[in-house]
Amino acid sequence: MSALTATTDAPAASSVATPAPPSSEAPASGPAPRRRPAVPTHVALLLVVLATLCPIVAGYSYAAAHAEDTTAPLGPGVVTVKLDMRYSRFDKDAITVYVGTLVRFEVTNRDPIRHELMVGDKAMHDAHEKGHDKFHPPVPGEVSVDTGRTGLTTYRFDAPGSVLFACHLQGHFAYGMTGTVTVVPVPTAAT
Repeated sequence: MSALTATTDAPAASSVATPAPPSSEAPASGPAPRRRPAVPTHVALLLVVLATLCPIVAGYSYAAAHAEDTTAPLGPGVVTVKLDMRYSRFDKDAITVYVGTLVRFEVTNRDPIRHELMVGDKAMHDAHEKGHDKFHPPVPGEVSVDTGRTGLTTYRFDAPGSVLFACHLQGHFAYGMTGTVTVVPVPTAAT
């Protein structure tokens, strides 16, 4: 058990009882030293950040490693390309097909506004960019898609080169709602 000692701060102050230090130790002068945390704060913060980011990076790495190879040409023959429209963008902005491929475009509008898919040469895009059609009847390479709906159109790519696809509703093309189909020759067997 420890003994109590009385200390006074001033001549007129009352006495306050405090425990006396053990007799083998000298009384400490000043405040008690602060205990250091077992792990410094900056190290703990770094560990929390790493524990949060590592699973995210690993997930994206896994997804990228197992994603479809979108650079391999599609076709020849009939192929289906699914395009999602969200935030006034197409989810794919580059597609590669072989000459002679008939592409069935399945276009889903996930935006709260109407969109369209127009596939064709520069002259067709120039005409639609100047026009004010709010709806396009179903013709090859053209489809209007209401909010929450899926539209279908087909387009045959018969010559090597680049073919533009876009949405030409007011301001959408200028905003960047475009993409390119690159048409490449079908490889021939070496003789």
